[in-house]
Amino acid sequence: MTAEYTRRHLATARRWLDNLIYLDLTDALAPQGGHRGALAVRRRIGDTRGVAVSTNALGLLALRRRRFGAAELRFTEAAQMFAALGERRWTALMRTNLAETLCEVGRADEARGLVEQVLADFRELDDHFGVGNALWLLSRARRESGETEAAGRAVAEALALAVTADNQLWRGHWLAEAARVELAGGRPADALRLARESAAVQHRLGDTAREAVALDLAGVACRALGRLDEAADLLRGAVAANRETDARWQLANALVNLADVLGRLGAGESARAAREEAAHGLEQFDDPRAVALAQRAAAQLGAP
Repeated sequence: MTAEYTRRHLATARRWLDNLIYLDLTDALAPQGGHRGALAVRRRIGDTRGVAVSTNALGLLALRRRRFGAAELRFTEAAQMFAALGERRWTALMRTNLAETLCEVGRADEARGLVEQVLADFRELDDHFGVGNALWLLSRARRESGETEAAGRAVAEALALAVTADNQLWRGHWLAEAARVELAGGRPADALRLARESAAVQHRLGDTAREAVALDLAGVACRALGRLDEAADLLRGAVAANRETDARWQLANALVNLADVLGRLGAGESARAAREEAAHGLEQFDDPRAVALAQRAAAQLGAP
C-alpha cells in the first residue's frame, strides 16, 4: 500500500512539475525561484527527465528577460537530455525554443534550418500545436531572412490549423506574425487588418501583453499608410498596455514607434520625452536588437 501510494504521489508531482513549462511568465522573478527549487529537488532524487523540464523552464525565463546566451545554453542542455531519454516530442519542443532564441539574436538562417527539422518531427508525431507553433516560427525565420512569400505560406498554414481546431489562443498569436509578414511585403493595409484582428482576439482572451504587441503592429501599419493620428492612438494604447504588464522591451519598442509618429505630427516635445524614456528603458538590455533600437532612439535625439 505504501509503495503504491508513493508511486501515485510521485506521478502526480511529476505532472505538476511538468506543467511549469506552460506557466504564465509575466512575473519572471517569482517563477525563477520555483524553477530553481524544482531543478535542485529533481537533481537530488535523480529525476533526469524532471531536470530537463526544469532546465527548459529556466531557459524560457531567460528568453523572456532577453538573456539569450543563458537561454541558448538551457535549451541546448534540455534538448540533449530529452534526446538521450528518447522523448521525441519534448526534444522537438526544446529545439523550437532554441530556434526562437536564435531568431532573437539575428541568426535567422540557422533558426530556419533547425525549425524545418522540428516541423517534420511534429508532423510525424501528429502534434497539431507543435506543427502550428513550428510554422509560426518558420514564418518568422523566413521573414527575417528576406523570404517574405515563403513566410506567408508558413503562417497561413498555421492559421488554418488554428481555425480547424477552433483555438482562439493560437489564432490570436499567429495573426500577429501574419501582420508582420504583410508589413515586410509592403502591404500595410492588409497588415493593419490582421493586426486589428489579433488585438481584438487577445482583448477577448484577456491577454494584455499580446494585445499590446498587436496594437503596436497596427500603429506601425497606420504610420505606413500615412494615417498618423490613428497610428498615434494605437501606439499610445500599446504603450499603456506594456506599462500595465511591465513588458520593458516591448514598451521601449512602442515608445520609439510612438515618438516617430509624434515627430511627424509636429509634437516635438512629446516625441522627445518618449524617446528619452525608451532609451532609458533599453539600458538594461545588451542584445543586438535592443542595441539597434537604442541607437535609433539616440540618433533621433541627436546624440552621437
